[in-house]
Amino acid sequence: MDYIQGGLKFLMALFMFIILIRIFMKMGNYSCEKLGLEKFFLYLWKKIRGK
Repeated sequence: MDYIQGGLKFLMALFMFIILIRIFMKMGNYSCEKLGLEKFFLYLWKKIRGK
């Protein structure tokens, strides 16, 4: 029974971690769209990869 509870706690922690990551990614995507940062980051990426 302890193994089942441990497994459920692990799965719950993993699920919470995934949900938090999705929320932060949506917030970052929204802020980048509103501020126009995606063009800046793409320019930096091309500049770094071009060298």
